[in-house]
Parts: sequence; structure tokens; C-alpha cells
Amino acid sequence: MGGIILTVFIDTNVYKKLNFNFDERNSIFKSFINIIKKKEVKNVIISVIDNEIITHLNRRTEENRKCIKKYYKWISDVISDEIIEENLNKELEDYEKFKRNSLSEVIDVKDINPENVLDKYFKRNPSFEDSKQNEFKDAFFIEGILKYAEDNCLNEFLL
Repeated sequence: MGGIILTVFIDTNVYKKLNFNFDERNSIFKSFINIIKKKEVKNVIISVIDNEIITHLNRRTEENRKCIKKYYKWISDVISDEIIEENLNKELEDYEKFKRNSLSEVIDVKDINPENVLDKYFKRNPSFEDSKQNEFKDAFFIEGILKYAEDNCLNEFLL
């Protein structure tokens, strides 16, 4: 790429299509990390997306915990409690490891002016088209990207 580092922001729907599988054996994320290590791409995660992924993984962990409790007597006879708990937390640990290995920069949206988002909402500007009138999460994601681009003097970025 001739020395140009492309800044990448990945929306939750991409992670969802990959079933939030951040295991380092996942070939897509493995390739993504390799590109990052070659300094061709920089991964930036807006805190809204980071929180959404963590919430999803925590919810899935709790669902798995409930399923295990349903069959606990049988499972505990075969597998120790420590191994069960370790594996219940694996997905969240894989995500944290992915963020470290992909040198992710997590950008907080606390400095985003909510007035800008509300103004776009009332004017039905993106991301509040008629079919997506309640997309405040996406609006903060987009505002976070725009602020990051402005703060880092980026002329081009990828959604």
C-alpha cells in the first residue's frame, strides 16, 4: 500500500455475521491481524461497538451458564467446575485477546455532542433515514468516526 495506513472501523453487523467468533483460529480475524501487523491497516473500535460486543458475549455466557445448570449434575460428574467456568468466559477472553492482537484503539464517544446527533435525528439525516428512525447507537458510532477522523487529520477512512 505504499506506506499508507488505512484506518478501519468495523460495525457490529460484521462481527455478528462471524458469530462473534474471536478465537485466534478464526481465519478472517487471523488474516486481519496479519494485515495490521504489516502496518497496512489500523483497527479503531468506537466504544459503542465495543460495549455492544461485550454485552452480547456476556449475554451468551449467561445463556450457556443456564443451559449448563439445567444439566449440571451430569456435567459436573464429568467436568470440573473450574474447567466449566474457564470455558464459559472463553469468548470474552478471545475478544479481549483479539483487541490486543489487532492493536485496537478503542475510542470513547463521551465527547460527542448529543445536540449534533439530535439535530440529525430531527432533520432525518443519516443515520436516521425514515426506515431507521431510532438508530441512536449508529449515530454515535458515525459521530465517533467523524470526530476521530477530524482529530487525526484523516482524509480517507473505511466504514
